Amino acid sequence: MSEFLFRHINKFVSIDHSQYQAILPFFEEQQLEKKEVVIEANTKCVKLFFVEKGCLHSSFIDTAGMEKTVKFAIEGWWITDFMAFNNQQLTEFKTQAVEASSVYSITYSAYSDLLHQHPNLER
Repeated sequence: MSEFLFRHINKFVSIDHSQYQAILPFFEEQQLEKKEVVIEANTKCVKLFFVEKGCLHSSFIDTAGMEKTVKFAIEGWWITDFMAFNNQQLTEFKTQAVEASSVYSITYSAYSDLLHQHPNLER
């Protein structure tokens, strides 16, 4: 159980450890290798990531073929193409680990179920 994720959630909404135990199964804990791609450009954006340790990077390729950085996510930050995730559309961004990283991911389907079962988290 990640105390880091528990403390992060509690910054925004008050939950106890029993509620956290009910929330945790919605997430998948993943260990990422350096440069491992977790979201490919031009694919449906179905995951949201919370960085517990490490750093993730989102970028796109511009019309001149140059890679452009959109954002980084360091420890305690969330990352995805939020617009594409919320609308279940294709993303223009590639997201990958900058270094070996530990993340919690949640699919759009699991996220919807989570908010349905725990509506206080929608805040």
